Amino acid sequence: MPRRRNRPAMARTIRALSGLAVAGAIAASSSCSRSDLESQLLVDASSDSSSGGSSGSSGSSGGSSGASGSSSGSVGPQKDTCPSAVSGPQPMLGNCSTRDGRSRVRAPAAPHVTWTTKLPTDSSGQLGWSSIATDAAGNAYVAANGQVSGSNGSLLRVSGADGTVAWMVPIQPDGETTTPIVLSSGGIDLCAYTPGDAQNVNALFTFDPATGSATSTNFGFDLDSASPPETADIAVGSDGSLYVTHQVGVIDTKTYISRIGPDGSVRWTTPDLSTFGPPLTYLSGVLTFFPSTVALAKDDMVVVFWNLTPEGGGQNYQTIALAFDAATGKSKWVTPLQGETEGGPVVRSDGSIVALVQGQGPVNLVVLDAATGSSRESPVYPQPWWIYGVTQSGVVLTEADQGYGTYAIADDGSFLWTHTGATVRTIASDGTIIASGDTIEGLDETTGTTKWELAPPSPAGCVAFVALTSDGKLVALQCDGTLFGASD
Repeated sequence: MPRRRNRPAMARTIRALSGLAVAGAIAASSSCSRSDLESQLLVDASSDSSSGGSSGSSGSSGGSSGASGSSSGSVGPQKDTCPSAVSGPQPMLGNCSTRDGRSRVRAPAAPHVTWTTKLPTDSSGQLGWSSIATDAAGNAYVAANGQVSGSNGSLLRVSGADGTVAWMVPIQPDGETTTPIVLSSGGIDLCAYTPGDAQNVNALFTFDPATGSATSTNFGFDLDSASPPETADIAVGSDGSLYVTHQVGVIDTKTYISRIGPDGSVRWTTPDLSTFGPPLTYLSGVLTFFPSTVALAKDDMVVVFWNLTPEGGGQNYQTIALAFDAATGKSKWVTPLQGETEGGPVVRSDGSIVALVQGQGPVNLVVLDAATGSSRESPVYPQPWWIYGVTQSGVVLTEADQGYGTYAIADDGSFLWTHTGATVRTIASDGTIIASGDTIEGLDETTGTTKWELAPPSPAGCVAFVALTSDGKLVALQCDGTLFGASD
């Protein structure tokens, strides 16, 4: 099962609309027409869009105390809560709209396998990219699809206690189908293709957690063209608002972020993100720009990294770190960074924002002050890719340079520890880091040493995804479609 990472290719192309319709009875609805979208694109593009880390008109209402100056990455003990209106220990990509990767429930001390079930696969006998979300009642929502052309796509609700499947519905995944989102208001959100549509347009589906029935909407936006796929992982605000990245056009493409209120109305839309940086470059007709995943900081301040190739092309990548006010959608600060985004943005418990950016030299760990956008950069070598999460004390956990593995990195770019052979899946409230590869491991937060190790039930597949349930159990998925649970 291939891993997804935020590391971009040399150039991104807009995906053609393709694929099959979602099977099953799913009612499509739309709360905003295309003309409504055009009326929303009125936010002043010149508002506070200066560069160099300058702050906007206020800057303080969405900010926090800023980044810690400690080289150990320590932020200090405090109550660890997720401000997003999501429910469960692993309710979305990165566990929270801060993208911090913390489950906020305990980990098992010595787990053993308690149940197994087999999900259907295609002719390859393997699953494609799949994921698990867990709710506050101990249930897991598994999005799975086949390795060949996203076939055999399905979403199912499984009891984390005994593996009982409450329901399974077919879906037609696309490039925007990633981790399900468990909303506090009820409902499971997931992007997929709309049913019975000849053009196979992408939409956001909301599934009833009790029955699996669903409604869908695209808010009047083209959700299918967001690139890279991680961009489609919608952020959820503290009031239940959704923050959605979408694009308009194919050749002269414009990229926006919109806030959708809990009532389904479009509250605001940013200017085209390309207006916040140097002119875009088109090489041989290929678009060479893309946004990062959206993260939400204090007061739901929207943080996104806009990656582009300035005129001249080649390796002259630039990243423009952007922050927008949650209430108005206006720019708060703009910070240019040299290089392309390899991981993040992720918001730490002190409010500072961390990311990995690579320029001509090594990858830099970038720490941004949330109030002003001012940045500190520290080179990291060997090079890390992707940020799995941050511990409550502020240590950054990244993917290792060569294949599966983990680096724990301090603010000055130094390594606190490294661990080979396993990919971080989540961080428990006791600091145990849950990682997987051929097995599942519980790692010590301070040293990276293995506290316990669990062999999966099927010897034929890697452990591709692991989630914690609300009562400290594990639900895991192997590459060959074996789904299993484990507990003490």
